Amino acid sequence: MNLDDQAQHARDKLIQLVKARTGRRILPMISGKLKNAEGFPAWRDELINLLRPYDLDKYLTTRVPRPDHEKHAKQWAVGRAEVEDYLLDSIAPTVLLTLRRTGWGVFHIPDPKRIFEMIT
Repeated sequence: MNLDDQAQHARDKLIQLVKARTGRRILPMISGKLKNAEGFPAWRDELINLLRPYDLDKYLTTRVPRPDHEKHAKQWAVGRAEVEDYLLDSIAPTVLLTLRRTGWGVFHIPDPKRIFEMIT
């Protein structure tokens, strides 16, 4: 097994461990955090494309109503929380600070689509 295969194997094991302990999926890392307005188009496209294989992009691009059935409602809540965490983690701290100083109340909005719209 070469070094790349060993690294991939170690990463896969780590992902399995995290999933087992937290119940949350591990999403791929975005190549770069949003640092300025010029980087927005590429950041937006990458963010949506990285979430699409997990069917999580819908929480940024459409309004997804809360399902009536409790099992589906729990999955909906977890999916929204994952996307919100992922979205906020993909924004540079300096940008978040600037947005907060201008009155942007991201931490009071429990809807990733609304957060995403406020950035755009």
